[in-house]
Amino acid sequence: MGVKYKNPPIEEAVCQFTFAENIPWGIATPGQLFERFQEHYPAEPTQQQLVQANLLNSATGEAPSLSLVQSPTRVQLRSEDDTRRLTVGADLAAVHTLKPYVGFEEELLPRIKRDIAVVVAQFGVTFSRVSLRYINRINVAKATVELKDYFNYITDPIDMLPFNGVVAGFLYRTQLESPQERTACAVTVASLQADPGMTSFLLDIDLTFAAAAPIDLEDALSSLTTLKRQENEIFESLITPTSRKLFNDE
Repeated sequence: MGVKYKNPPIEEAVCQFTFAENIPWGIATPGQLFERFQEHYPAEPTQQQLVQANLLNSATGEAPSLSLVQSPTRVQLRSEDDTRRLTVGADLAAVHTLKPYVGFEEELLPRIKRDIAVVVAQFGVTFSRVSLRYINRINVAKATVELKDYFNYITDPIDMLPFNGVVAGFLYRTQLESPQERTACAVTVASLQADPGMTSFLLDIDLTFAAAAPIDLEDALSSLTTLKRQENEIFESLITPTSRKLFNDE
């Protein structure tokens, strides 16, 4: 599925399945999950708990207030070399692939089918949301470059500003929604810190499908396949032949 490159720029690919209802989570759950998946993720697991900050506007005209919301505890299981991960929490399960990226059909999808099927069998979950995110790092062996040489849709409005200087950093983010298809897409292109004589870009494509009603694993995998096709099309539409040459060089 998609164009195959000798050196794909993918730093991490993540497929996340959000449960329609939270699963029971106790103090023994992380250990039980580690035991169940130890054959494929034998490294010491880690536990996570994310904190989200929300800014709340006041209806009475008072200053906005800040609230902190903690996510359910999650355990992350890891391969020995830490390039393959499985995150499971009370609210979701996610399969991660870090470099080296082998391929969606060749490696990532089989792992998803294997691991998420075990989660379904153990907890009887259905799903409300499926997400697919590809985080790419594009490295160019030049100190300065023209963005238009590597990306199709980026223009440079900085040239119109009354300031004599060069771009030292940038961040472009676009969010799209398709209510009819119940999908959303967020694309981020940004500059990254690079070694001397190099230029590096982030290209982050994040796609989500929100089900109208809880779906089973078969339907979730079907939705995932659609998201992957869309991700391929978006990625290829954003990059230029100059970028493609980078990915095929030895």
